[in-house]
Amino acid sequence: MKTKNIYTSFGDRFWEIDFLRGLAVWGMIAFHLFYLLDWYEITSYSLFSGGWKFFGDIVRNTFFLLVGISLFLSWQKSKYSKAFYLRHTKRAFLLLFLGAGVTFLSMIFTPDRIIFFGVLSFIGLGILLVMPFIRWAWTLFLCGAGILLVHIYGDNFFTTDSLWGYIIGTSPQYWIRSDYFPLIPWLAAIFWGGLLGHFLFPQGKRTYLFPLSPPNILSPFLWSGRNALWVYVLHFPVLFVMVRIMLSFLKK
Repeated sequence: MKTKNIYTSFGDRFWEIDFLRGLAVWGMIAFHLFYLLDWYEITSYSLFSGGWKFFGDIVRNTFFLLVGISLFLSWQKSKYSKAFYLRHTKRAFLLLFLGAGVTFLSMIFTPDRIIFFGVLSFIGLGILLVMPFIRWAWTLFLCGAGILLVHIYGDNFFTTDSLWGYIIGTSPQYWIRSDYFPLIPWLAAIFWGGLLGHFLFPQGKRTYLFPLSPPNILSPFLWSGRNALWVYVLHFPVLFVMVRIMLSFLKK
């Protein structure tokens, strides 16, 4: 298989990014499937401790690192134009709108587990916050490090019992939590994803050798990676219906 460290043009995609995002998407689907099975007491797994927690953290951090890397690649592709900021501002508000939709639907269908500031809302706001710093590797590093330091050492200094504190991460008990991603500490992953982009793809070129085209067997993961947003939006309702059907058969 041929390897190449650059693409002929920015119009081409780095397929390894799509593949990793696709893996994260399928990992997320698996985690949410077992979450629903536990919710309806069909199975009993400790999803938020031990190996399952480690698996979930790997999936989530991979997803957020790739958000930062993709943001950097898009900035490179735009040749630093204003169109980059306009496009991603629109994308961020779309994510915030979809996140609000998830909150609204959860209030109707799962009032005991309302989703407020879940992954879509977090990524939308994260894009808005990271985008102004994406061109400077050193600011990406410092912002990410600062967020983690506040997360580790700031409990005794930063406590705000408010809705904003809930979003930031300084008052996690403000709301009944489900699918909760506060800016502290998760925003560090997007900042450091952008930093990885600077090192792995300077000037839009790979710094490593890699197969120029993916093997066909990876197509499902590549498709999922390229369509990650809509897969995320649709997968949970589909899983919800599947598990409800399974539950109806088990009760017979």
